Amino acid sequence: MMNSVGNVQLMQRLNRIKVMQYIRKFSPVSRNQLAVNTNLSLSSITNIVNFLLENKLVVEVGRLDTEGAGRRATLLEFNPGAKHIISVNIEPHEVQAALTDLSGNIFVFNKAAIDKKSDADRVLKMVEKEISKLMRKSDLVIAVGISLPGHISNGMGIVNSSILQWKNVDVKGRIEKAFALPLYIINNSINKAMCAFRNMCGDNKNNVVFLDLVLGIDLVSFYNGRINESVTGELGHTTVIKDGPKCFCGNRGCLELVCSEEHVLNSYREISGNKTSELDEVLELAEKGDKTAKQVLK
Repeated sequence: MMNSVGNVQLMQRLNRIKVMQYIRKFSPVSRNQLAVNTNLSLSSITNIVNFLLENKLVVEVGRLDTEGAGRRATLLEFNPGAKHIISVNIEPHEVQAALTDLSGNIFVFNKAAIDKKSDADRVLKMVEKEISKLMRKSDLVIAVGISLPGHISNGMGIVNSSILQWKNVDVKGRIEKAFALPLYIINNSINKAMCAFRNMCGDNKNNVVFLDLVLGIDLVSFYNGRINESVTGELGHTTVIKDGPKCFCGNRGCLELVCSEEHVLNSYREISGNKTSELDEVLELAEKGDKTAKQVLK
């Protein structure tokens, strides 16, 4: 009996998500359009839409123009301002935190530098401080999202990150306990790829490969519109030079050591003494004939 109840509740939740996603993507839409395109009955659509209206996640915005007689259908539109999200991005040198609506529009953005000697506990204290500051800005926060470099155990939020030097850090448990809010945690390369895929690719481009060169070399593959886990990961820690220089991950001769953005910038700074922080600057200098820039880009 308990399993039956659980299955009904799960299906109800999945159907709500399906309808919500359709409204979010194709607003404004009518209830009839929702029924046709989600393969749900009109009675199910009515119940789901009533739930979304009660929670202000959608709003009615007018009526559909139709030819001939008959009652015009009411149009529904996604309401991104109904709730707020706190989004945090952790990188080796900085914590970034933003208060956004459900469409990702930023209301407040803060950042704090990370000391090189900071361990996981110290960084997470900084994260908690930034979240607390943003919580005071809104009474509509319903969840926290964190992106960071490294591997996140599915469903558990346990983080292992060579670049952050974190091992078995329970990020999800700690943040959820501190704020009594659900935490969604994701690898930052996958997060960026999903954003780019949603905003740039369109419906006819379902098979795409993304390379993230910011903190290393990460590869994210989409097949039939979904992430293909079998070819997604830290490509930068593939050994390309046998017995090569030692990488911070513990291996030797990693691809990341010779062609990541971070490596190019560090090499240029070390040789030239120039404290440039943008790869575009190095590329521009190389085009102008700068010998050091050309050397590090070989």
